[in-house]
Amino acid sequence: MTQSPPHGLRTLRLAGIIASTALLAATVVILGSLTPSYSQLSDTISRLASGGQPRAVLARSAFAVYGLLVIAGAGPLAEHVAHRRHFLARLIGAYGVAGLVAGVAPKDLPGAPHTLASQIHVAATIAGG
Repeated sequence: MTQSPPHGLRTLRLAGIIASTALLAATVVILGSLTPSYSQLSDTISRLASGGQPRAVLARSAFAVYGLLVIAGAGPLAEHVAHRRHFLARLIGAYGVAGLVAGVAPKDLPGAPHTLASQIHVAATIAGG
């Protein structure tokens, strides 16, 4: 039987889930506003982290941190479910890993030839979805 982390750590990890959502929203709103010809309504958030974008490294970093926060909060979040907690924790964790990979591997800009990193990015986002 596994032991739950201390209450304070569990609460901090759950707060990470909330922070991850705020981080992702702020990234899209703020960096999207600062990126020329980017539309929050019609462009994917992946475009903010594509090569050639003015703040691509910052966007990739934010996406990777988002994934790490989701991974950290997966277990405590699943504790609030009556059945199949471990399965749910693994699914949420896998989603976080997909977010982390998508943040590290940038997607190419539309119309550019697809690189290996871009293909990894697309596969991670599909798996996470």
